[in-house]
Amino acid sequence: MSTTSPADDPSAGLRLASVDDLAAVLARLLEDGGAAAGPAARLGAACVLPAIRSLGAVAAQQAVTSWDGVVHRRCRIEPVGAAATEEGDARAGQAVTSPGSAACGEEGALSVSRTVKGRWELVRARLVLEEAGEAWPGGAVITHDFARRLPGGGDEERPGPAPRPDAPGQPGGVAHRPPGRESATECLSVVVAHERVLEWAEASGDRNVVHTSAGAARRAGLSAGSDEVVVHGLLLGAVSSGLVPPEPGRPLSLTFVAPATVPVDGATRLDLDRRSGDLGVDALLLMTRR
Repeated sequence: MSTTSPADDPSAGLRLASVDDLAAVLARLLEDGGAAAGPAARLGAACVLPAIRSLGAVAAQQAVTSWDGVVHRRCRIEPVGAAATEEGDARAGQAVTSPGSAACGEEGALSVSRTVKGRWELVRARLVLEEAGEAWPGGAVITHDFARRLPGGGDEERPGPAPRPDAPGQPGGVAHRPPGRESATECLSVVVAHERVLEWAEASGDRNVVHTSAGAARRAGLSAGSDEVVVHGLLLGAVSSGLVPPEPGRPLSLTFVAPATVPVDGATRLDLDRRSGDLGVDALLLMTRR
């Protein structure tokens, strides 16, 4: 998540992300896999736009002490006025709330809670945006869950689901799922190239080094190779939402179960469930959508 630029305002790119720029990257990604982008690219970009813009408030108010190496674990977007279903609040630490309007150009308040689990700092950030774009005409409430490995943390203490095994892809190649895992009628194939990850980083303003620098994700405690980067969780969410459109007016909940890795100068082929919008590779589930 988030930008790591040394610029004076590192949150600017996030809060100024445009649906047109995001959709352009998403269209190229879909075309890489042989899919007709059509309206899917714009729909997918519009669905995640408020989540990307809300990261600007998180970055500007330093909800996480340092952006490099931050792991995005979950994102929930719901229409303003929808019933809150924030599971897991009991585990969160004492919340620190501060105004968010100056940070992201929207009216609302950012609330942040922190706790420590083993060698990991867990952060939850929540923001209300009244102007959330075309997919959320009445505004949106966005909740992000992040994790950061504390100094001295080991892989065995990683929070969340089991880590990803060694990625099958090699630099310059494409990682394929073995045939027969799911039928062609149940699954769509999506190709994510390293070039598209870098383009999304620029379009979204999310230049966290786990997405842009080979080996950074591994050093951050993720199951990734020294020659790999991790795909943005919200890029996965945009792909899923564009190809398997969510029901309008309903919450969109994305859980990033395991890192989707891409070799530098290569690509990875992911599997999208036509029914649920979940994404995986080989026998591993990467993202669930509810």
